[in-house]
Amino acid sequence: PDLARAYLDANAAEQPLGQAAALQRLAAQNPEALESHIAIAEAALNARLWGEARRHLGLAVAAAPPPGPPRRLCLMMARLEENEPGDPKAAREWLERAAHAPADPCYVCGHCHAPSTAWHPVCSHCGAFDTLAWRVPEPQPAAIAAAIDAPSSPLMLPRPEGSGADRRHATERSALAGP
Repeated sequence: PDLARAYLDANAAEQPLGQAAALQRLAAQNPEALESHIAIAEAALNARLWGEARRHLGLAVAAAPPPGPPRRLCLMMARLEENEPGDPKAAREWLERAAHAPADPCYVCGHCHAPSTAWHPVCSHCGAFDTLAWRVPEPQPAAIAAAIDAPSSPLMLPRPEGSGADRRHATERSALAGP
């Protein structure tokens, strides 16, 4: 994905149609790669080239490793279904799939397993050098369990100041306290 962005910046194709053509040229270098199909599909969606987007999204979904297409592919399919045939039911089904889809690949540190959206020579989490690799991050059950077990404050709003209820409770408290 970083290469596709850099390629578009270098070609300065401002129009979506020009971006789609530029990414076609780039993807010709590695036509079977999943990221090639995703980059072309995204550019085709932006250029409203529905047939080209559907073709590359179909190839990307088919090439996705088990347990199925990642979240961003499902979201792109939902966008396509919503726009091209205007099928809200199919779009909703893809959105539901996205909610349960595997995580998207990102840069993951081989030392501490921290995810990163961008490649850096040094891991921003642990400081290890040259350990970031492009892959799907592993679920972190300990972090999930900690978030579930973390104490939370009650979801109650404070009583409004100056309300009749405040005055009534103040009167009741002073009556109970006596003279």
